[in-house]
Amino acid sequence: MLMKSVLEEMVRNSIDESYLEVRINNENAIRLYKKLGFKVVRELPHYYLDGTTGLLMVKKLR
Repeated sequence: MLMKSVLEEMVRNSIDESYLEVRINNENAIRLYKKLGFKVVRELPHYYLDGTTGLLMVKKLR
């Protein structure tokens, strides 16, 4: 899976954390990111141009 490969490369390059933003209504993506170890750290109200709330997610890599 591409996402796992990217995360592994980040670890090899001594990166400590990975952050991402995702639409709150994108349940499939949120489920995938949680399965990969990401955790929601904050809601981002009206983050997207259409007014949709975003979620900030983080994964500790080291």
